[in-house]
Amino acid sequence: MTSIATVHYRLATKPVPGSGIVTPVDTAERWNDDRGDHRFGGFLIGLLVTTDPTAG
Repeated sequence: MTSIATVHYRLATKPVPGSGIVTPVDTAERWNDDRGDHRFGGFLIGLLVTTDPTAG
């Protein structure tokens, strides 16, 4: 894992396009609070993927 971030978004009858907020964090808690009118949507995880079977 190379990075982790929370994702929050505004919700009308469905998620509002362009309303996403991505915030880098050090650890993933089980749940995160909403941020004002933005709801917690989940985590964005960055991974380093290699096709080299000898890479560790």
